[in-house]
Amino acid sequence: MLLKWLIYSTFFSVCSEAFVLDVGFDFKISYLIYFINLPLLVLLGCKVHYRYFICLFVIFFASAFSSYGITGKTIFQLFGISISVLYYYGFLSVFFKKYNSIEFFDKFSVFFQAINLVFFIIYPFSFLFYFGHHFDFRYHSIFMEPAHFCAVAIPVLSFLFYKYKQCDSVWNLINLLFLLFTILLSMSSVGILGLALLVMFNVRLKNALTIPILLFVVVFLFLIYFNIPMVKMRVDDSINALTSMNVSDVNYSTYALVSNLFVTMKSFFTNPLFGSGLGNHELSYSEHILDLDGIAAFVRADSIGLNAKDANSLFLRTISETGIFGVGCFFIQVFLLKPKEILYFYDVDYMSRYQYLIRGVRNGCLIYIFLKLFREGHWFSPEMYFLFFIYYYSKAKTRFDN
Repeated sequence: MLLKWLIYSTFFSVCSEAFVLDVGFDFKISYLIYFINLPLLVLLGCKVHYRYFICLFVIFFASAFSSYGITGKTIFQLFGISISVLYYYGFLSVFFKKYNSIEFFDKFSVFFQAINLVFFIIYPFSFLFYFGHHFDFRYHSIFMEPAHFCAVAIPVLSFLFYKYKQCDSVWNLINLLFLLFTILLSMSSVGILGLALLVMFNVRLKNALTIPILLFVVVFLFLIYFNIPMVKMRVDDSINALTSMNVSDVNYSTYALVSNLFVTMKSFFTNPLFGSGLGNHELSYSEHILDLDGIAAFVRADSIGLNAKDANSLFLRTISETGIFGVGCFFIQVFLLKPKEILYFYDVDYMSRYQYLIRGVRNGCLIYIFLKLFREGHWFSPEMYFLFFIYYYSKAKTRFDN
């Protein structure tokens, strides 16, 4: 019973970013789950690799040399990252003694799809429960935004795709197509980018179908651009604003991107080596945002601080807050843990069933990391370290089995 509670409460915490209480800061239900479950994990013998905490404290120390130094925001971010790392690394260290990573991720995919099915059923009636002024008709399941839903759904889709290729049963096909349909229903640029990366990750350069598949992806993206006005507007606005660095008459999504890019550039050129300091992008935003051309309309609409807390993108936030030093640390942690062959597709003939499915998990989690860098810059969102350590453990389990 205890093990089931730990597993499914953790699965829920991964999908719980929409459950937030305002207590002076955004207190997410995942934080409560961490603090309830951590003592239980300690009793079960969880462990944490020291290198992650060394990296965190090195970045904390580097913040002392940043533009704003060590602030209260720096301490808060470091605490949040530390708790998230401690929880998910410890959690997986316990349960990968009982399940291999494929069995474990299969359980997560079933849980994720069950929640997805429930919210898909109530989706046509969701406007009845919405009391805001602007109802967003795009599908986002249990998550707060379509982009957040797609970011977590893509690793599950990657696993289900490999699972169907391994065993082409009708149930596996239905499961795969249902998730694909809901991602398309979200009409999210993150979802489209994730699908394009998933196709590219599964194309062999010597395969005769490579060029037709890539052409199909390009044509598909052009069809979306020319036939969905919302997508066309965002793309056109983004191109115009990025080339001119002027946000006059652009949509809110483009404004969030361009304004945070502008502040990131200012922060980086002020202190290229260490940036503004961990957690301090918002301070840098307040200092520089009024220098952006075309900002007046957003000041009048009281929308000037859109996505200022997370820089709209983890890549932008990493550059802004930690400079060259932090970007180097991040990419070393991610890519030194990954074998080079992860980017390529292998036939079932050359891999065992376990090795083949593990590639689906690892590819999906790697795509998630790319999507995270592209969109949504929270340092410890509920799903982030769960998927990162699934990626890490998947490689470790493969080496152990070999």
